[in-house]
Amino acid sequence: MHTREVMVIHHTDCALGRFSQAQLSEQITAASGHGFAEELGCFTDPIQAIAEDLERLRACPYLAARNKVRGFMYDLTSNVVTEVPAPDRPPT
Repeated sequence: MHTREVMVIHHTDCALGRFSQAQLSEQITAASGHGFAEELGCFTDPIQAIAEDLERLRACPYLAARNKVRGFMYDLTSNVVTEVPAPDRPPT
C-alpha cells in the first residue's frame, strides 16, 4: 500500500470511553436482538487510549512508516483537532 504516514484520530464523547464493555454489549444486544460478545476496546482515559493505539501501530512489523504514526483528539464541541503525542515523543 506504500503508506507513508498514519494518523490515529479519536473523538470526545466517545461511547467506548463512556461505557464499560458489559454496558455496550448489553446495549448492542438490546438494539440488534442478537447476542454481542466482541471486544470493543473500551477505555477510561482517552489520552492513554490514543497512546496505546500509537504504540500498537509502531510495533507492527507490516507497517513501513512506523516512525510516522501520530495521534490526535477531535473535540466534537469546538470542532478542533489537537495532536496528542505519545509519552516518549514530542509532537511534530
